[in-house]
Amino acid sequence: PDTWHIIVEGWDYNSPERDDVIEWILEQPNCNLGTAAQYFFTAAIGLANDDPEKLSPGYRRKWHLMKRVADNWQRGHYLQNQLQHSVQPSDVKYYDELAARRQAEGRPLPFKVPGPEARRFGGRLADSPYVYEHFHLRLGFNPWKRQRAPGCGTDFPRCCDR
Repeated sequence: PDTWHIIVEGWDYNSPERDDVIEWILEQPNCNLGTAAQYFFTAAIGLANDDPEKLSPGYRRKWHLMKRVADNWQRGHYLQNQLQHSVQPSDVKYYDELAARRQAEGRPLPFKVPGPEARRFGGRLADSPYVYEHFHLRLGFNPWKRQRAPGCGTDFPRCCDR
């Protein structure tokens, strides 16, 4: 779950790369609530107020996954809750204000997540030996360095070309 969180945290919803991986992660029974919240609030910034039928196929797929995450969250699918998400408070507030505004207008969003008073997330950051960048999962520098000969990494990356 920690490595999954790293992947979701590095996800770029403007790209169609790896959507199948993100979907798989968010459907797992041991996916962490902090990971699901990371995806949901990141996607909600650009998609929550849109009509999915008017979106391109790629964004429509992301919109439906956002809704599925909200539905899973509401029904208690995400039982693990150790990780904290890294979504900016202003982005979470955007969703909350949008949901309240749409509700007041009589046009509620077709999905919802628990309100701010009911949201509780774990207190730790994901701890994984991997980093996710440019759509690739790679071994992080420190775990990589532990596998190298003594002294390697002191003049990274030149010393490692030998």
